[in-house]
Amino acid sequence: MQPFGKPLEQVTAADITALPDNGIAESHYVEFKLQIPDLKPEKAKREFLKDVTAFANASGGAIIFGIRDDKGVAQEIVDVGDHDFDKLRLQLEAILHNHVDPTLPLVEFRDIATERGRVFVVAVRRSWRAPHMITYPRKEFWVRATAGALEMSVDALRSSFLGSLGLEERLLEFRSQRLARLLAADGPAEIKAGPMCVVHIVPYDSLTSRPRIEAERLSAAKGHFLADSVNDWRFNFDGFLVTAPISGTSKVISYTQLLRDGSIERVETVMLGGEEPQQWVPGAAVEQTVVRSIKQSFAALSQLAIAPPVFVLVSLLRVHGLCLANPAESLDCHPIDRPDLVVPSLVAESISADTASIALLAKPALNTLWQASGFPASPYFNGDVWRFT
Repeated sequence: MQPFGKPLEQVTAADITALPDNGIAESHYVEFKLQIPDLKPEKAKREFLKDVTAFANASGGAIIFGIRDDKGVAQEIVDVGDHDFDKLRLQLEAILHNHVDPTLPLVEFRDIATERGRVFVVAVRRSWRAPHMITYPRKEFWVRATAGALEMSVDALRSSFLGSLGLEERLLEFRSQRLARLLAADGPAEIKAGPMCVVHIVPYDSLTSRPRIEAERLSAAKGHFLADSVNDWRFNFDGFLVTAPISGTSKVISYTQLLRDGSIERVETVMLGGEEPQQWVPGAAVEQTVVRSIKQSFAALSQLAIAPPVFVLVSLLRVHGLCLANPAESLDCHPIDRPDLVVPSLVAESISADTASIALLAKPALNTLWQASGFPASPYFNGDVWRFT
């Protein structure tokens, strides 16, 4: 949950001054603190760990330092004073890294100057790895409630653990159902015969809170998926569909299905190299399709104000007997020994549209695809630098 209704980097001074001006109260999603504490004493360090993990184990939220409150209602901004905020951020990150298990996926820090003083915000995302335990000075689990952080009961812990297991099951079920429809030619568009590269983008919230986004909103994001070729788009039962049709036929080269829960399905035909019976899958084209699909989808999610984390699922279908190849170096590769390559999920804790970051996120999945043809890893990375960045 984003307490300001937008990402932390978009929060303005006006958003901060509105807290006391409008008498905003502490809630499941917001905690006010007067000053940034000295985190060396045990009590202060434990309090910080408790507050952060409580938000992560619930619905997320923000701790705002520099707000004086009266019985939980914001009264005024009180400048937090001069700090080396970069040094402070590193100190807080180290405390969280060393004393929270499992590691928190994403915590953001930002100092915001207003005409009434400067505040410091710690924004915590709802965690897909919950429940998180603090290990200092002793092992404890906390969860956020309206009145503040509460120690988790045995029943609450059991529910949280089962929720994490259920999340994985829902993700697997979603993927299995979507791939089964594709392989049965029962997708939203008739894709050209042959191998297919499939990328599913599944926001965490779509698996938990099950949001419903109106199709009109989804249609506004279509521009991120329009190629240089001719495109068609239309509303459909699942949400909104963008296709790249093949002229004179009812088939398409690719399509993007934007689902009403915020998930995205990108399907693209893979054009084979060579001639039968020695055809091969061009690895460079597959990698570029995967990275481009993720980049376009992340841009669409940002426009739709869908927050991370998101799961990224990469699949290469109908490839039995073919091999992934880098023809510029060699066509000596091993045939793929199964019909479909369904790669384990990736988790993106931010949805930056930066190509280099996306390629690095996709690297484990791309390596797995190459390993299916006998290669140790993708030939298109030099360390963590992707050739096509």
